[in-house]
Amino acid sequence: MAAIIFDMDGVLSDTQTLHASVEAELFAERGETISPEEITERYAGVADAEVFRAVMGSSLDAQTLEGLIREKWVRMMQRAPGAVRPMEGAVELVRALAARDVPLAVASSSPLRFIDHVLDVLEIAGCFHVRASADEVPHGKPAPDVFLLAARRLAVEPRHCTVIEDAVAGMQAAARAGMRCIALVADPARPVPADVRVTTLRELLDRPEILQLPTA
Repeated sequence: MAAIIFDMDGVLSDTQTLHASVEAELFAERGETISPEEITERYAGVADAEVFRAVMGSSLDAQTLEGLIREKWVRMMQRAPGAVRPMEGAVELVRALAARDVPLAVASSSPLRFIDHVLDVLEIAGCFHVRASADEVPHGKPAPDVFLLAARRLAVEPRHCTVIEDAVAGMQAAARAGMRCIALVADPARPVPADVRVTTLRELLDRPEILQLPTA
């Protein structure tokens, strides 16, 4: 059995931009200047706590950190209704794989309530057998924990899983989990730690052999 594990923000939905804009806003309010673009480049896929610590310093106390994460998700959920849009080809690919009865999972650094919201908005919630959040595991990406959790919930061995990721941290996590990784990147020449690179999920619809699924 082969399974496909999707990252969500920046792969299924164009919500990485929402993450970055909210984080940049919170940093600016506390005197830290960093653009949404730089946040995405450096920290896409990384757990919230690690992003805040990296930008604001390791001396950030636990109470302030907890408050920042809580405020981030208040703002994320407030803005999500108008900000969730599918990545090109994402909905079509997920529905095509579900029609083939391919085991599908979402493994994201976002909390489960946000994962559920995004999948509902995109109208693909019923296509996924499993959801896994970094909130449920000891370590976020680039640790492999969330991908291994998804594989356990799918009852599929990690070596039979293919991850689709846009963030370097997620690609590193997939490799550490012993999973094949397809990188979704804007620049096909960009060096990334993945087995295959595509610039749009439509490429996987047009060239399904990239997914290396068993033939019917």
